Amino acid sequence: MQGGTLLASQLLPGRATAADGPIMINSALAADGFPVGVPGAALLAVMSDLHINLNEAAQWRSFDDSVVSEVNGLRGLTDVVIAGDIITSHSNTAGDPRYPTAYATAHQEFDLAKAELSRFNPLAGTWIVPGNHDTDNEDVVPELWMAKLWRLPYQRTELGGVPVFFLNSGHAGMLDSAQDEWFAGEAAGISRDREILVVAHHPSLFYMVGETGLKRSLARIFAGWRATVFVIGGHGHGFHLDCFTDHGTRFVQMEVATANGKAWSDGVKPGFAVLGLNGGRVLSRIYRPAGKAWIQVLPPVESMAHKRLPWPFERVPWPGYYVEAYASRSELVSFEACDMRGHFGYVQSLSWRFPMASYQDKAREFLLLASVADSVRYTVTVSFADGDSSGPWLSVPLPGHDGGYVHRVPIPETLRGVESLKVKFSTSIPRYAAGISIGGWGIGSLAEALTGYERWCAGRYRTFVPNAASAPEAVPSGQTFSNLELFAFNLAPPEIVGMATVRLSGTPVFARKTFPAMECEFSRRTPGEASGVTYVVQSSVDQWTWVTENEESLLVTPLDDGWELVRIRRLEKPVARRFFRVGVASASPPTGGLAAWQREHGALGSICEDADANGLADGIDYALDTGDAGSGAGLLRLVSRDLELPTLTYVRMAAWARPGLRYEVERSADAVVWQAVPDGLFEDRVLMKEEEWEQVLTVILDQESAFFRIRAFMV
Repeated sequence: MQGGTLLASQLLPGRATAADGPIMINSALAADGFPVGVPGAALLAVMSDLHINLNEAAQWRSFDDSVVSEVNGLRGLTDVVIAGDIITSHSNTAGDPRYPTAYATAHQEFDLAKAELSRFNPLAGTWIVPGNHDTDNEDVVPELWMAKLWRLPYQRTELGGVPVFFLNSGHAGMLDSAQDEWFAGEAAGISRDREILVVAHHPSLFYMVGETGLKRSLARIFAGWRATVFVIGGHGHGFHLDCFTDHGTRFVQMEVATANGKAWSDGVKPGFAVLGLNGGRVLSRIYRPAGKAWIQVLPPVESMAHKRLPWPFERVPWPGYYVEAYASRSELVSFEACDMRGHFGYVQSLSWRFPMASYQDKAREFLLLASVADSVRYTVTVSFADGDSSGPWLSVPLPGHDGGYVHRVPIPETLRGVESLKVKFSTSIPRYAAGISIGGWGIGSLAEALTGYERWCAGRYRTFVPNAASAPEAVPSGQTFSNLELFAFNLAPPEIVGMATVRLSGTPVFARKTFPAMECEFSRRTPGEASGVTYVVQSSVDQWTWVTENEESLLVTPLDDGWELVRIRRLEKPVARRFFRVGVASASPPTGGLAAWQREHGALGSICEDADANGLADGIDYALDTGDAGSGAGLLRLVSRDLELPTLTYVRMAAWARPGLRYEVERSADAVVWQAVPDGLFEDRVLMKEEEWEQVLTVILDQESAFFRIRAFMV
């Protein structure tokens, strides 16, 4: 499941003896342009998995002497970094509860490890993160680790001008909710043009099945980052390297192994990595197997081949429903396994119950994300049964995976139409011998079961299952358009725009998302008298002046069931950046004060859409009333202006029409972190009142922020 390999082409021949390791490293640093010993530059020696171990089978009471000697011999060393698993016995078996005897042994191992830390150069800073063996499955906060080492489990600093995050990826390779929130908040205050270094025990970017929670946090928090994000850890007891891209962000994942040489020795370990940071950049990266006559200088990021960051289920063409284990377990009935929060390890059996009625008789496959060796797979069966009857179980062998660790198991034809489907996974091999990990499950379909529009929708949005965003039955009472119809073109697909390029269109009310593209596509109902719907496609080079596209210039391909695919293509040079938006109109437009205000302001779109999927028409949402007064949060709409004084014109429900309703103006520099605009920095002017509605002009006196929005809540 790991994607990195040792790059033999990067090994540099050294001198005759291993004692010259620091000399080779300093020569390589100079070749990379790293200024050894210059004030402000940071030279990091990174180790992982030192594994002090008091168990009889492989006792290891001290750090490797050659590693300590070489690290201390590095000229210009500023920081010692240990990426987890400094001991062994706090968690001997993945996912199992705490053992009193192992817990007592862990106390002694931490005491030895703390003494060993004092052997490193006292003038160098020391940074340590917890590993899975430093804690156990019951600890979200590594209390023993903190008490023994007097360390924070996660923190941020800056070394060589580079922001550095030290994270606690816990026992299962994921961040707890409090740490994840802190991490996102800290990253939001950093320019996206700055390189980042993240140190965490689990090299999660390599993984597909288990221990992927950290990967999801990194991908979400650094989406659209313009500079490289470097991630270094251990855990796998090897030296591995890979470069990934995801939503426009380039990640470089490094894995290093110092390791217990008595228990794990492959002729290369023990070892460490050296990172040179200066001027806000990671200038040099070196792997050093201590005791060997060579080093490995890692290539510049620009010359590295890169691959897409792997995600579960991405090879499944038409998934209807899928979940990774840590995200939701509502359909899980029972399990016999080690529950490690992020995935199920050492699995003997699991069983699920799926609501087949939700899939509209289109479900054809049970999807299982699992790591199962071929030698074990032949002992595994997957069984199906009607969940509402006592009928027999139908068992089939587990097929091989699709190349992305997803096993696609056909659902028996006789059970596709049941209201509730029971599924059971089991193996005849004892779970500790089998070593099976399961990271997710779900339901998929086949091409013949879906219409053309459903295939397009599932391929683009990764689901054909009706939900709050796409279900026709979610149409607000008395409105014209189904959410399914609006869902077809409202959202810009991430693979086209990237997270950093999503923009809102020109008007603050009834705004559509727009996206720069030389080619884009969307799906829509076939327009005409029969459908009662017409469409307007507009383009702009500045998001201020919009030009209606000639319908004949659009490439239209019929799908089926009254749907068609529309493609907009431009042959302009990339410098001629263009934005597109799509509007829908009813043959019989609704009447009333709000609709009249919309027509008067030329807003493109319909007050009947429900883009935020809260079950109410956006005509109400745009008036900043979610209809759920008890929730305490209103719909948020993002607006941006280049005027001298930003202004917002919008319609809202008058405060007297719903007692306790309050509106607040918020501002942001990056559309991520928001703060309330103090009352003295904006002025509200009510321009017109009509029944329960009022038209408001808000003038923002604060000229520093780039983005503003209105929030509604009940007091």
